[in-house]
Amino acid sequence: TECVGIGRATAHALVDASGADKVVGILKRKPEAVPTVVPRVSLEMARRAAEQLLQVEKFEQTKIDLLDLLAGRGFPSSLIDACVRKFGVHGPKRIRRDPFTLLMHQMPGCGFLRVDSLYQDLGLPLDRLKRQAICVWHVMRSDMSGSVWFKREWVEKRLSELVNGRVRTDKAIAMAVRARMVETKVVNGVEWIATGDDARDERDVAKHLERIIEGSHRTDAAGWVDLTEIPADDPISEHQRHGLERATV
Repeated sequence: TECVGIGRATAHALVDASGADKVVGILKRKPEAVPTVVPRVSLEMARRAAEQLLQVEKFEQTKIDLLDLLAGRGFPSSLIDACVRKFGVHGPKRIRRDPFTLLMHQMPGCGFLRVDSLYQDLGLPLDRLKRQAICVWHVMRSDMSGSVWFKREWVEKRLSELVNGRVRTDKAIAMAVRARMVETKVVNGVEWIATGDDARDERDVAKHLERIIEGSHRTDAAGWVDLTEIPADDPISEHQRHGLERATV
């Protein structure tokens, strides 16, 4: 390993003077001895080299600890280096304490199911409030119906299927809202919940649609869907019907 201020020629001189098996140890543990062995290396250079080598040593152990923690779980190989860059030497301890750190920081290959599997294997409490908040987000994120907004009762039911222990829906939703993972709204007395990303995307679409309508200088709703023509048993939700009414008036 080349260090700042110590090039290949100087490194060879250090090896010749101290031996290949000792030179790195001397640089790391006794940098003040280096200038007496190789005068071309100043004490400042030796200390900087020692600091750099100690950092590399720490990260080597960090990578070993991360590999031991994450290997064989389906995570991509790039995750180890990404964790070192993001969390430094504290990565293994931080992830063991809270695996959902990987999900919240959007680390590569860290979806809910994979991270939650690690969480459970580490023996962490399944009814922990933070896990419940993330589960609220996950049940909507993983739904394949195409819906953006979900009734609170549906979310509660799905949450109870994932949480072993006391389900704290109110606090879980409140925590998810504070983290901007989800948003809530009440329509005609019914509470609806959506992931934060989907709710924000929906607002953006509505704004663009409003500009299009204003720019067309329409005087009526010709060409737009007539809500009276949508059958009562159509799978469109009450919330979606309400959104169409607002968009096409």
